[in-house]
Amino acid sequence: MKRRGKLLLLLISALMVMMLAAVSVNAAPGKPKIKTVYNAKNGIALVLEKQTGVSYYKFYRYADGEGTKYIGKATPGTDNSFLDKEIRYRWGKSYVYSAYAVDSAGKTSKVSNKPRIVRVMPAMFTSKKATAYNKIDLKWKLIGTNKKISGFQVEYAKSASDLSKRTGSYKRVNMGPARTAYTLTGLSGNTKYYFRMRSFYRYTANGVERVNFSHYTSFFTLTTPAKATTYRALCIGNGDYKLSNDLYGPTNDAQAMAAVLGKYRYTATKKTNLSSSQILSAIDSAFKGAASNDVSLFFYSGHGANNSAGTMGYICGVDESDISFATLANALNKIPGKVIVILDSCDSGNAIVKNRSGRFDPAKFTQAAVDAFASADSGIATKNGELRTGKFLVLTAGTKNENTSDIRENGVWGGKFTRHFVAGAGCSFPSGTLGSKIPCDTNSDKKITLTEMYNYTKTGCGTSQHVQCYPAGSNAVIMIK
Repeated sequence: MKRRGKLLLLLISALMVMMLAAVSVNAAPGKPKIKTVYNAKNGIALVLEKQTGVSYYKFYRYADGEGTKYIGKATPGTDNSFLDKEIRYRWGKSYVYSAYAVDSAGKTSKVSNKPRIVRVMPAMFTSKKATAYNKIDLKWKLIGTNKKISGFQVEYAKSASDLSKRTGSYKRVNMGPARTAYTLTGLSGNTKYYFRMRSFYRYTANGVERVNFSHYTSFFTLTTPAKATTYRALCIGNGDYKLSNDLYGPTNDAQAMAAVLGKYRYTATKKTNLSSSQILSAIDSAFKGAASNDVSLFFYSGHGANNSAGTMGYICGVDESDISFATLANALNKIPGKVIVILDSCDSGNAIVKNRSGRFDPAKFTQAAVDAFASADSGIATKNGELRTGKFLVLTAGTKNENTSDIRENGVWGGKFTRHFVAGAGCSFPSGTLGSKIPCDTNSDKKITLTEMYNYTKTGCGTSQHVQCYPAGSNAVIMIK
């Protein structure tokens, strides 16, 4: 009995396996799922979730007034997609899609989910133009007459990858359906941007708000121009000192330099008889808003000094306070872009300032200035012929064992160095009136380089005082007519 019982149990188990296998063979394929439906350029695209045991899919489309229509079939592929090309130009109409899976035995699954989508009319760009370094103007229109849209969406980025992945520099602007133009602002100068655009339609289905998008326009690129360079100058002339010898030339020097620089694209600010704290405040004010491609010029005429050890040079406020070259270099180094420094410590060789021992040494003073600005500019390469190269370009009026001086011509006092600087730029002193020639412009290109001005002022000052420049031999442009 036990053996017969075991045999019967085995027969029953085998029969169940056979019945289950038969059921499995006769089962219809599983119900497909349309996971994505979207407006493509040539129609509406459907993407199904991947499914095994399917020979092909059958697709249907429903529309009000048309009913349900079989629209074709597709063999499963890597993305299980189908494109309904028949409605390519039927803008503004709403469609409901469904699908069935069919296996190799011809068995058909239950119907899929039924997503709804509106065939949204796309737009096309009619104009795209960079109107400034940070602005791009866009204009567009719909490609047909059906205006069943809720608005437009412009997307842009600094790379195609960022745009397609919506990462990094990617940005998006949404706007209403009445717009046919828009100006993108806050862009970077001299930068290539990638753009695309699509329209969208908002509606409510089964109590849920939905948004359908048209297909995108093709990518297009546009490069913004470089930002126009802004030229700023601060011209300081200190002559009315409380304790040190008064100087007659610096106020005229500041007047002349401000006038001359105004002829060479600079917006010049003139200040006279400032204390040290006022000089630093004037730097902050005059160069506020400078950008990385701007040019800032600092001119000082007045007393200078050095410490007793000769290790640090100073410019002097009229209240007898000092600004070390290290402090000045740090203040100017904070200004973005190119910084040009011109120092004419007129008659500073005769300055003996209270609380400092020993006589002023012009060699140490001038070398301290060059060293300070060279140190602040360390590691920044200078290329010839460019206005915005490196950080500092420096001209100083005197050198070793000599006093820089004021001279009086035609009843007007002025620094010898500054007078020759003004003359080299083709201007009169102190009015700054521009003549017909620019004497220091040796190649007549209406650009004055550091070396051109250095050579002219060096020759003009002769053996009484020797002009220095940094970097030596630089052909970087300091003034453009």
